[in-house]
Amino acid sequence: MADPSSQKIADWVIEFTQLEWKRLDQLCYESVREKWSTPTDEYVVDVVAKEMPHVKRILNEIIGDAYISGETVLFEIDDDEIPYVRGKNKACFSVLQNLRKVAPSKFEQICSEILKGLGGISKVTGMPNDGGVDFIGLNLSLSGMDFPIPDTAKVIVIGQAKRYAEGNTISESELRKFVGGATRRVHQLKREERIGALSPVAYAFWTSSDFERNAKNYAQEIGLWVMNGVTMSQYLIDLEMTQRFGLV
Repeated sequence: MADPSSQKIADWVIEFTQLEWKRLDQLCYESVREKWSTPTDEYVVDVVAKEMPHVKRILNEIIGDAYISGETVLFEIDDDEIPYVRGKNKACFSVLQNLRKVAPSKFEQICSEILKGLGGISKVTGMPNDGGVDFIGLNLSLSGMDFPIPDTAKVIVIGQAKRYAEGNTISESELRKFVGGATRRVHQLKREERIGALSPVAYAFWTSSDFERNAKNYAQEIGLWVMNGVTMSQYLIDLEMTQRFGLV
């Protein structure tokens, strides 16, 4: 078996974090030792020493990306040379594991119900020749507050849902393909629903897995609403939907 990459070790570290602070080098060793049982202790120590600076960089990048993209992060890291790390929102892990087991059609329904929980009118589409659009939301408030807003100024959400297993990340090309199909679908939808041509539209791509870095960069550049599995799990917890969908 090849040596685990720094990205894989970072994933393991996040999984192994607990609510108390622990040094990153210790977390790296414990998680690698547990997940990669074949090599000797001495070899694991060497791998950790080589990869830990890269793991530190990856964890800090995750924090930075999350601040921009609105993602939920399941850990904290301090700024020491050898940093300490601790976990948070640990309930997300069990919800996420169950979310990844649901049928794709149920995952689409969950995405639709999240939009309803946010105050919109939503439905699953998922029909042939639908431009890759799996769910649609109408009448979402721009402010999220109870102020009078005309329906023509409320947000339309056009979304694709991908129930993927852990490690099966979304690529930039998948996002580009969705945007192309969804853009065409928007014009059709506005005609069908008699929605004003200038009504605001949010393009959403939600998955139970995660997004490759190029995909995240692309999403930020064009303003695509991406949501990974961790963030979706936190949404479901906050909206009190986990029991309803059998995710706990």
